[in-house]
Amino acid sequence: MKPFDRIVAGVCSAVVAAAVVLGHLASRGATVLPATAVCWSQRLLGRACPGCGLTRSFLLLGQGSIRAASVMNPLGPILFVWILALVAIRAGKAVAPRFRWWTEIDLGFFGAAVVAVLVRTVTFYAV
Repeated sequence: MKPFDRIVAGVCSAVVAAAVVLGHLASRGATVLPATAVCWSQRLLGRACPGCGLTRSFLLLGQGSIRAASVMNPLGPILFVWILALVAIRAGKAVAPRFRWWTEIDLGFFGAAVVAVLVRTVTFYAV
């Protein structure tokens, strides 16, 4: 596996592990997020951005609450699946490096994630 693939797999695995661990801690009453808004859009403009609620959405996904995560930010479950796909693709590349379609599968998931972000942004500002 190429070094870039190892980095992607490591970072994505860390994100999933953090979501699960911190989501579990949050479900037990631990404070895992700051009480004040971290979003620059909220701080400077007083208005949420299309990414607001994404961290909380990931924490809810770590708890297994897909519906609540979608309510917090509809993009959360989509990006979480994309991250899981990145890990699976990297694992697949390590197991079956001669499989011819890894790049196309990778680009397909990337394209779907980009479309989801664009749709979320357009629909967020259209309201």
